[in-house]
Amino acid sequence: MATIYDRKWAKRFEQPNGTPNTKAVKFWTVTLVKKGVTASGLRRCLEKTLDEYPHFAPTLPEILLMCQPSEEDLGIPNFDEAFFEATAGRGRFGPGSNGYWAWAHQTHWAVYNAVKNIKDKYAFAHLPSEQSRQVFFNAWEKVLNDIKAGKKLESPPQVIAPPEHKPVLPEEAQGAEEWIDKFYAILKKKPKK
Repeated sequence: MATIYDRKWAKRFEQPNGTPNTKAVKFWTVTLVKKGVTASGLRRCLEKTLDEYPHFAPTLPEILLMCQPSEEDLGIPNFDEAFFEATAGRGRFGPGSNGYWAWAHQTHWAVYNAVKNIKDKYAFAHLPSEQSRQVFFNAWEKVLNDIKAGKKLESPPQVIAPPEHKPVLPEEAQGAEEWIDKFYAILKKKPKK
């Protein structure tokens, strides 16, 4: 950082009289360690620094944010992509072959877990866009925190495809009318008491 920002960066760790401020250096170091910042996190931070802060040095909270892995680093869709996947075709959460389970089978595992965290999926599917966005944001943040904490998340359920149905050939259908007539005859009869 001192190379990028020259004196602006170095002044953060100096006393007004120009001597090193060891308390500030220790505070930054301890904070970075407590927050679990790794070498790869610091590399990410340096890569982002010039793009996000071209004119002034970032603060400690800003550095901590830049050290966090992005959704791309974690191998998951970004929030907008995940929200679109969770809400496209708003009727996905209803019963039936095109409902929740069919959607769950086709979606990204992180999006599946975020939607699974939403208690009322029916309400979520019918909320106005801004409200559903906020509900999904809260669920997505929980998934991100779980992934960063190293928790194992659930995989989407596997959907078993129904067997293929073949049309009945006329020769196979012979005698079917007889069985249908017997069935209707049984239904028309009143049960004995």
